[in-house]
Amino acid sequence: MKMYSSYREACDIFESISPEFVYNIREEISGDVISGTKMELLHKIHDADQAANGEVSHVPYSYYYQGEEPSDEYVEAWAIIECAYAF
Repeated sequence: MKMYSSYREACDIFESISPEFVYNIREEISGDVISGTKMELLHKIHDADQAANGEVSHVPYSYYYQGEEPSDEYVEAWAIIECAYAF
């Protein structure tokens, strides 16, 4: 899957993600890893961002960008993060 290039594309990817699939996201500064479905992570990341006044950063955890195109899970995890920050 190609990486999205706009917020709208990230939202489209977010909407297409299975509601049962569990992702792992890492908070960059603390290194804490959170897991959950797209909706669980949407709320967890949003709440963490609000509590830190936007001074928090999340990245996909355990999904790799190998070769020319990233894995679907990598792109989907980024879409969850993008949507959570804008939520």
